Amino acid sequence: MCSSDLRTRQESAQSTWVAAGALFLPTVDAALSASRGRTQAGTPVAQVRQASLQTSWELDFFGANQAARRYAGSQKTSAAAAMRATVLSVSADIAQRYYEARYCTEASRLLSEEATSWQRSQGIVASMLKAGAASSVTAAGMQASAADGQRRANQQAAACALQEQALSALTGIPVASLHTQLQQAGTLSDLRAFSVQELPASVLARRPDVVIAEQDFSGSIAQADAARAQRLPRISLSGNIGRQQILTGNDQLSGSVFSVGPVQISVPVFNGGQRDAQVKAADARLDEARIAYAARIRQALAEVNQALIQLNSSLDTLQQIRFNQQAASLSLQTTTARLQQGMASQLEMEEARRQHANSQLEQLQARLERNRAWLGLYRAVGGGISDTGATGPHSTSPQS
Repeated sequence: MCSSDLRTRQESAQSTWVAAGALFLPTVDAALSASRGRTQAGTPVAQVRQASLQTSWELDFFGANQAARRYAGSQKTSAAAAMRATVLSVSADIAQRYYEARYCTEASRLLSEEATSWQRSQGIVASMLKAGAASSVTAAGMQASAADGQRRANQQAAACALQEQALSALTGIPVASLHTQLQQAGTLSDLRAFSVQELPASVLARRPDVVIAEQDFSGSIAQADAARAQRLPRISLSGNIGRQQILTGNDQLSGSVFSVGPVQISVPVFNGGQRDAQVKAADARLDEARIAYAARIRQALAEVNQALIQLNSSLDTLQQIRFNQQAASLSLQTTTARLQQGMASQLEMEEARRQHANSQLEQLQARLERNRAWLGLYRAVGGGISDTGATGPHSTSPQS
């Protein structure tokens, strides 16, 4: 559902809620009348002018109007939750696209460095082949590896262009400006490097889909109450007050007039079972809404638990890959030192560089999955949450 439809739904629900509130108040109408004529033979012509206020008021003894007001309130809250669900979804999509674009930019840089390293290795092996220090099979294999490295770099660059186009479409930022900002953004950071084992059940109450299901259930209760109220008497009171002027010949009579009543009681007697059928239909809708509400809560619990599992698993993976990255960094430092001492070849140096780049790429992928896991939890709990009574970090809202 697009934002304009949601906005229209909100405005409609607000109008219905206001109209339902007006049922508790009396209605007041102004009336002006004038007449001229002779009502009996032999009497002079009379002119009658009157201005009055007429009022009517339904006394809601049996709660029909209160039920209508509750139903309108549930629809108003549901419309607001639907709008918040859209905002939540768009925000999470933009955040995910942003992190993926950041990952893509850094991955493209690493793969470009790796492709350059393969080309240097290919040049070294080509020189060794000319000197008779390498076989043609080794040279062909190195050439294939260099071509494959360049292919991966080109594919990553194309993927980055697509990511930037998608992010530009979501944010409205021109692609050229977005590309510059991503290039200057630096290293992709981690979102909240700590684990979350459990969350209070109350966070589910703020999920838009749970709110909508809850309001559907509440509205169904109100509709059932309203259907039952239709089988009960309706009591209304009316009256008017005004100013009247009567002109008869040379005589003039004016003064205030008023009336209170009648008090009208309408009692349903026979309608062919229509109202009973309406009550049964309302009860059926109530049962359906109750089942849907319970199912939505179960689904929300499952999604939160799955998000917590993925979040904690992503942290374990990231920590393990960091160990591998540290080992690759140490290997690169050792190989560099050995090369300076003449104890390692240039081919070994390039291999160490590629291993280091691959370890950085793995760590970058793990960071992206970590950020995706946080966004998954953000979606599952219906947005950012905070608990002022908790110790330590307590917010799960995404940060850039």
